[in-house]
Amino acid sequence: MRTCTKCGTEKELSEFNKDKTRKEGLFPHCKVCKRDADNAYRSANAERLRAERRARYAANPEPYLERSRKTNRKCDAYRQAARKRYAANPLPKLIQTRKRTKEDVSTVSDRYVRRMKAATGIDETQITAYRETLLIKREYQAFKKFLTEIENVIEKTD
Repeated sequence: MRTCTKCGTEKELSEFNKDKTRKEGLFPHCKVCKRDADNAYRSANAERLRAERRARYAANPEPYLERSRKTNRKCDAYRQAARKRYAANPLPKLIQTRKRTKEDVSTVSDRYVRRMKAATGIDETQITAYRETLLIKREYQAFKKFLTEIENVIEKTD
């Protein structure tokens, strides 16, 4: 146990940030007080801190640009993987629309299915099988939920 020098409350050691420069290895203020103080400092000096960040970037933009490139590469890799998945099995993406999820496939109109079949050449039996698979999954999940509810009732009565 240790007392925070800012709020005066006694708290666990895990409630204090580490600080190697101190003898005990812990910061004198608790994490909550430190966070509040940091937030107050940032809001009081927002314009100056923003100007310092801009100056740092202007002096050496390369690390910031490299971080941006790295993020873009990750996003590109993700997009390429998604394209491969779609190329391997376009059916789930074709049936999924903005207002419907994959689980609502049974509500997709036959007109929409015909248009997608004409555009991609997907066989109608594939679409029907996919719909039936999702319906079976939905029924299975409902049954599983029902069984867990029954088990909970049985446990409570014991």
